Amino acid sequence: MEPAGRALIRPDHATGHFVRFYHSDGQLIDEVVEFASDALRRRGGVIVIATRPHLSLVVPRIAAFRATDEDTSPAIEGRFEAVDAEAALAEFMVDGWPDEGRFFATIGGLLAKVVSMTAANAPVHAYGEMVAVLCASGQYEAAVRLEQLWNELARRYSFTLFCAYPDDLFRDAERSGIFDRICRAHTHVLPSEVLEQATESDAFRLIAQWQQKAAALEAEIERRRRAEAVKDEFLAMLGHELRNPLSPIVTALQLIRMHPDPRISHELAIIQRQVDYLVGLVDDLLDVSRVIRGKIKLKKRTVRVADVLANAVEVASLLLEQRGHELVVDVEADLKWIVDAARIAQVVSNLLTNAARYTAERGKITLSASRESDDMIAVSVRDNGSGIPKEMLPHVFELFFQGKRSVDRAEGGLGLGLALVKSLVELHGGTVSARSDGPGSGSEFTIRLPGQPSRRDASREAGEPRAHEAVVVKRRAPRPRRVLLVDDNVDGVEALALLISECGHEVRAVYDPASALQVIHQFVPDIAIVDIGLPVMDGYQLIGRLRAALGPDRCRFAALTGYGQEADRNRSREVGFDDHFVKPVDPTSLLRFIDESPVPEA
Repeated sequence: MEPAGRALIRPDHATGHFVRFYHSDGQLIDEVVEFASDALRRRGGVIVIATRPHLSLVVPRIAAFRATDEDTSPAIEGRFEAVDAEAALAEFMVDGWPDEGRFFATIGGLLAKVVSMTAANAPVHAYGEMVAVLCASGQYEAAVRLEQLWNELARRYSFTLFCAYPDDLFRDAERSGIFDRICRAHTHVLPSEVLEQATESDAFRLIAQWQQKAAALEAEIERRRRAEAVKDEFLAMLGHELRNPLSPIVTALQLIRMHPDPRISHELAIIQRQVDYLVGLVDDLLDVSRVIRGKIKLKKRTVRVADVLANAVEVASLLLEQRGHELVVDVEADLKWIVDAARIAQVVSNLLTNAARYTAERGKITLSASRESDDMIAVSVRDNGSGIPKEMLPHVFELFFQGKRSVDRAEGGLGLGLALVKSLVELHGGTVSARSDGPGSGSEFTIRLPGQPSRRDASREAGEPRAHEAVVVKRRAPRPRRVLLVDDNVDGVEALALLISECGHEVRAVYDPASALQVIHQFVPDIAIVDIGLPVMDGYQLIGRLRAALGPDRCRFAALTGYGQEADRNRSREVGFDDHFVKPVDPTSLLRFIDESPVPEA
């Protein structure tokens, strides 16, 4: 039985790999029936992979067509295959990602069977909704990958592929990029069903209206983009400003630890844990801001996967131990990848920390890594924790998304960790996915990154994860130095001055550039540690004035700042700083800089 009226798919459109973004299920079903019937009428083969509701409408109509067709030979049975889209996906999806080998074995095998049953020069038509099912569950990147695998299959067999997506899957401005990529994965896009049904005059009017709406939408997108830029700048400023009060707190803790008192050891441990947690939040806030603004530059190198994961486990180990979790690590031997080791260690530690927080005490967490058939390295973190409701899965990687929390907010956090994970993984050209069967059934997060083929040798280097020393060993300086501190944060500079003097150095602290320029006439420093964000005259200007007054080789200079990007460090070097320390400063590193500085010429 053919649908009434004019042909729904023009002959010049019914070839290659084409796509329909549809609004009406009714017209789509008519098109699929016509597409399948056309191939069967010409003694060709047909594969329909659709959702169960659509199969229930399409299959009976194709059966009715076959009952009236002249070809009643048994061979027609092998030329028509109807498959449930979700069942088909289950055959080749692994951890939320299409497995190439399984796809070619299942879908490719099905196509090969239909092709073999079809007469020479007869068409083979395939219709698929698996990509739409993936998008409906928020797996847009997996849908693009599946379209690419279909195109690879088209290079092996001659067939025409018809894909369909509900148009409401792409109504958000944020989906514009993925919509364009999906369009480009096809040889052509069918025109809107509204245009196909309109007269020529009405079609031109509709196009003009859509153009106006598109222009208005572009203007609104640009307005929102500017608002997002303001928000991003605010996040960067907020993270920087939060570093200033953190710096004296961290320094004061180090000072207290240099004079241990058993009576306050418990309270001190509590303060240390909370400060470390707050430092981590500020670091995440700054990292998210930098990624959004494109300020992060990756330092990729060839490293062993096991080394990077070991660093990640070390960072997350304290929380894992506190909650009594069992951690199982299963990593294939000799895996290597080309990544920024410190950033990927940060990604995996975020996933481990997330699993630890959302798993009840004494739970089980598994960290695994393996090579996939397309030379991608898959790293997964699986837990038996609280799980994720199905409706929340598409949103877990959104900035500040936390889902439903208990009243006591025991899990904590700002909703930054997973957004940062997604951003850093995508910067590496990889993907991240989340899977859960629902509340109470645990979760699994999987990242996929390009791996280095195992036959190639590579250097064994692993980045150092960010961490703050919890304890400074009390010691006297091998050679006392004269140290000048310049910072307008009075609490911060006084705490730092006390810490440095406790180690045997002579210290002067001042709070503004003018005082620094005056004090050097009575106190000639061997080392000057200068805050960049000083009032009236910034640290870059002050260092020039100090060097001119002291002489070029009399003093070594270190910058102290809340900004730690490579561009900030480069600028410090360019103006003459010998080192660059980011607040809250790591006392161990700062004391090492002071102790290892050469004795200046008198």
